Amino acid sequence: MLIEGRRVRKEGRMILLTKGYLQLVGVVDAIITEMRARGELRPNLHTDAVRSAMLSMFEGMLRDKILASRMGFPASYDRAELTAIFKLVLGAFVTDKAK
Repeated sequence: MLIEGRRVRKEGRMILLTKGYLQLVGVVDAIITEMRARGELRPNLHTDAVRSAMLSMFEGMLRDKILASRMGFPASYDRAELTAIFKLVLGAFVTDKAK
């Protein structure tokens, strides 16, 4: 689960990253780098910022769904709506060439 991919320890000085989370970051970075090379990513955006925004949004939506199922947190969207939001936000990062 993405939520367990990184964890800040008590004093905030040590951050642990799981192998799986680092692999996910690598895959997303490769996709974003390819998009940049093809002219599909807006040139004024830093690739690390795009990755961070996309993963954080996706992780937050997944976390909220878990909280909804466990404690009634208000997150009644379904998988189709999560996908629609993801595509909508992704559209803000891409050039007209990619649309």
